[in-house]
Formats: sequence, structure tokens, C-alpha cells
Amino acid sequence: MTWEAKSEFVPPNSQAISIPIADTIAPANNHNIRHAAYPVKQPQEEANEFLIEVRATRINSCREKLLRLQIIKFPWAELLLALSTLVFGTSLGALTSSISYTGDSVLWFFYFLFLPILGSVMITAYFFLRVFNPVDVAKLAQDALEDLPDPTKSI
Repeated sequence: MTWEAKSEFVPPNSQAISIPIADTIAPANNHNIRHAAYPVKQPQEEANEFLIEVRATRINSCREKLLRLQIIKFPWAELLLALSTLVFGTSLGALTSSISYTGDSVLWFFYFLFLPILGSVMITAYFFLRVFNPVDVAKLAQDALEDLPDPTKSI
């Protein structure tokens, strides 16, 4: 019996029909070519995902609008609202007390004249701060939503 070496190696036939691709890699020398890597088994919520192109100027515009919201440090309008309700409540509470209504006492002057005027000034300042607020949160959010593309309309 002699042993002869075969010059060609022939692999056995494959039994696999298809194999899912684990990674898709494109050459990185062109900036227009994208690289996307997917796990072998994709999560169900990512199965129907698609890419939407958004220009960097639109993203910067949205970022600038949303960063203006960080300028707001302390809600002065809400503080004025709280203090005005406290002042009005103090005046209303004084109605049930034993303070005389004649107008000759200092307590009458404080509870029935000074505090209602102070509360009226505070509630007026509250409304002016709310109406003439330089940063309108709803308008900034609406502007940012108009700049960004809507994925439901991009299909």
C-alpha cells in the first residue's frame, strides 16, 4: 500500500443555509461611508430602527435654544406668588382675631392696610414676571421641535 499526497484540498460541503452578519465594516478613508456594527442578535426595539440625517447646524441651533433654559437660576415669580398668598392669608387670618377695627392701633395699620397693599404689589409683580418673561419655555421647546426632523414623517 502506498501513500500518495493529493495536490488539491477540497473542503466538505457546508450544511448552513445562511449565517447572520455580525459586523459590517466599510473602509474609513471616505467620510461619506458609514460604519455600523450590530450584535449577532438584535434587541426587538432596535429591529425597526432607521437612520435620519440631521445637519450639524440644526443640532447646534437646537442646542443653543435649549441651553438658554439653563440660564434660569431661581424662580422669582413663584417666590412672589408664595409670599403674596402668605401676606393675604395673614390679613384674612387677622379678620378672625381680636384686633380692633377702629384704625387707631398699630396692629390694625399693619394687618389691614400695609399687608394687603404689600400683597397686591407682590401679585402684580408676579403677573408681570410671568407675562414678560424673557425666556418662554414653551416657545423654546416648540422652536427646537420645529428644527429637528420628525421620525414619523421621515418614513
